[in-house]
Amino acid sequence: MAKNQKDSQGRTLQDGEGQLKDGRYVYTYRDNLNKQKKAYSWTLLPSDRIPKGKKKDKCLRDKEKQIQADLAAGLSVSGKKQTVYELCCAYVALKAPMMRDNTVANYKTSLNIIESEPFGHFKIGDVTKTIARQFLSHLQNDEGRSYSSIQNVRGVLRPAFEMAVEDDYVRNNPFSFELKEVVKNDTVHRDALNADELRMFLEYIKNHKHYSQYYDMFYLQFHTGMRVSEMCGLTFSDINFGAHFLTVERQLQRKRTMELYLTPPKTVSGARKVPLTPDVEECLHHIIKCRKTPLNEPEVRSDDGTMKASGFLFFDKEGKPMVAQTVENHYRWASKAFKRDVEGATEKMISSHVARHTYCSLRVKEGMQPVTLQKIMGHSSIRTTLGWYTHIEEGDIITEALTLMSKDGSVMGYDEKCDTDE
Repeated sequence: MAKNQKDSQGRTLQDGEGQLKDGRYVYTYRDNLNKQKKAYSWTLLPSDRIPKGKKKDKCLRDKEKQIQADLAAGLSVSGKKQTVYELCCAYVALKAPMMRDNTVANYKTSLNIIESEPFGHFKIGDVTKTIARQFLSHLQNDEGRSYSSIQNVRGVLRPAFEMAVEDDYVRNNPFSFELKEVVKNDTVHRDALNADELRMFLEYIKNHKHYSQYYDMFYLQFHTGMRVSEMCGLTFSDINFGAHFLTVERQLQRKRTMELYLTPPKTVSGARKVPLTPDVEECLHHIIKCRKTPLNEPEVRSDDGTMKASGFLFFDKEGKPMVAQTVENHYRWASKAFKRDVEGATEKMISSHVARHTYCSLRVKEGMQPVTLQKIMGHSSIRTTLGWYTHIEEGDIITEALTLMSKDGSVMGYDEKCDTDE
């Protein structure tokens, strides 16, 4: 570093400034931990011309102002230099031990998207709210990413930058805005089937030469409202025909390595008892009767060894306990055939999630009390359950209201003559 206080152009340098032999300017300072740091630039002032072949960058004086402002605000200058992708990786690494495998897999997919974009290599200190908005908009408009995919990416970026705020790397979170402000929600709405649509679909499945093998499984989910992983995790010991209920206490999951494992239900409220009507009990008896007993009943455990189960009700073609993705595939192909073959078939999406929605919707129309339905569905919040009471169609509202109000037997008791009659 030059020891004089002037640069190669004869300009006086300030405290901490210097110029190297290659022409670069350097600013030496100490951070809030009293560690010596350096900042470099090919120009001293904004009006200086950048040497040919050198990367465009802020001038040294502008960098000095930003550094001093950050130090005064207590921000970590070195932390600001990490890239968006590095920050997100650090966040996911911190959270991964507390996540389920499928959640970690989703986070890694989002990380791959962030890494593949130029935005992922921005310094976090350079990301403004405008840049954040432009990036999410770019993912949909230029890259053709779906709303749910962008939602997942933002689900990593927002808490990662919140962590950066807490660590004093940045002042504000550039992703603290509503996603709907910049991205159009193109998600296909998963409407519940009405009673006629459900009956038409199940009749088609029951009589189909191929898809009839899935009839009992579809019927069970549409008439119990279980989550698909809960249904896959059902065993003989969970069914109590005498007391007319089944117990939900686990989910069957599969890792990316294809290894099966058990987890508790999605929420604490997910551990519950589901009532069995006579038709559902008949369905379960048929499932048990037609179940192909494996030579060796597979036993599946949780990763921590606290849960184990065997005697699963559903198996795939390889003789392994069936998992959610396999069930979803059966729904997809069966519903596609249904819509192709049956005139007047609903155009609504039919999936395991729609089966759960349908169960909830039909119970609402039957007049089931919200708290009762919440317990059966395993909703952690009554708000989730009450949301289904806003999905009732207008015709159903009028019919139910008239039916209930007619039961009080009120009679006005008018005389035959009006007061104006003589």
